[in-house]
Amino acid sequence: MAKIDLNTLFQFNLFLSFLGEFLIMLMFIRVNHELENSYVVKAEELNDSLKELSVAKEKAEKAAQSRSMFLSSMSHEIRTPINSIIGFTNILLDDDPKEEHKDFLSMIQFSSRNLLVIINDILDFNKMEAGKVELEFIPFDFQSLIHKIFHSMKVKADEKNLSFKLEIDEGISEFLIGDPNRLTQILINLISNAIKFTLDGEIGLVVKLEDTLNDTEIIRFIVRDTGIGIPEKNQKIIFDHFSQADSSTSRKFGGTGLGLSIVKKLVELYGSNITLESKEGEGSEFSFLLEFAKSELIPEEKRFVIQKKSSNQRKNKTILVVDDNELNLKVAFQFIRKCGFECLLASNGKEALQIVSKEKISLVLMDLQMPDWDGFVTTEKIRASGIFTPIIALTADVSIDVSNHVKRSGFLDIIHKPFLPEDLVNKIELYAE
Repeated sequence: MAKIDLNTLFQFNLFLSFLGEFLIMLMFIRVNHELENSYVVKAEELNDSLKELSVAKEKAEKAAQSRSMFLSSMSHEIRTPINSIIGFTNILLDDDPKEEHKDFLSMIQFSSRNLLVIINDILDFNKMEAGKVELEFIPFDFQSLIHKIFHSMKVKADEKNLSFKLEIDEGISEFLIGDPNRLTQILINLISNAIKFTLDGEIGLVVKLEDTLNDTEIIRFIVRDTGIGIPEKNQKIIFDHFSQADSSTSRKFGGTGLGLSIVKKLVELYGSNITLESKEGEGSEFSFLLEFAKSELIPEEKRFVIQKKSSNQRKNKTILVVDDNELNLKVAFQFIRKCGFECLLASNGKEALQIVSKEKISLVLMDLQMPDWDGFVTTEKIRASGIFTPIIALTADVSIDVSNHVKRSGFLDIIHKPFLPEDLVNKIELYAE
């Protein structure tokens, strides 16, 4: 047997060691190369995915913008003729019509206002879906608001011979800080719902002080009825949009099925939630908690007590109405003159600028959507001419974007069409110079 030279063995081991390291290095290089290729592929895939996501996002944003523009346009196109219908109906009802005509006019008024409620529900729901609804936090007369809501809805309950009772905790502060408009919307939706689905019996509104924490009051609101009730299997979907208990309910009682969905979203906006207890054939009870800060400030409507002006005082004030819609001009002219004010009309922005430059105008009621010069441009031109006559925006567009634009554009206030006659008179008396 041949002897193995130790030096040869050492060199062979060294060779194997180098070979092993070389193979490991080759393997590392190969793995690294594969990883690099994989990284490049993944990076390209990720880049493609990001591009697709960006395109999809852009499409979604354009679709949302188109939907918003469509609803804004639809709002204006539908609310404008409704403004004329409601306006002329109010004027005719104030003229002491024959009893049979009065009934017909009341039906027209009721139907047009119902149509307006449906339109407002659809627009509000769209704004909530787009996340464009925000709460206001202003001082308001809480006690007075609750009583106003009660008395306005009691008229509807009386029409169905339903008893409507209000229980309000006397321990609740008179003035609180919150959003009176959204609170009104929540309660009116719930009470309207209760009246709609109650054939006989009673409706109840309970407002009680649940707790007091430092300078805040936690208030529980309960709306209950003795109506048809909601089957247990349908109680989970009753707050879904466009949902009612079943199709026969929708056919029998009508409605869009948006009211409770809007209520739920508004209550959630307050950081709370709404609960439902109901038994089929016995009635329903909706309950929710809202938190309000106590207010030491007196709300504006209490500070500025609007005095009823005499006919002579009103005749000294001239109101300019600017609108490209002839029917709107006729409604405004008849109503303003009927209230004792002088009234001038302009069908476009250029006419308006000429009139305010020559005449002594106490207040301008300015429509926003007009050809050539819209309400914003016209107001800008008037202000640029050194004329600072008070201007109130008149619009059928209820979008938040428009309301925010109005606040930044030199208008004192905004009135949404169709408007209540008393609201318009109050605004005129408050701002007319």
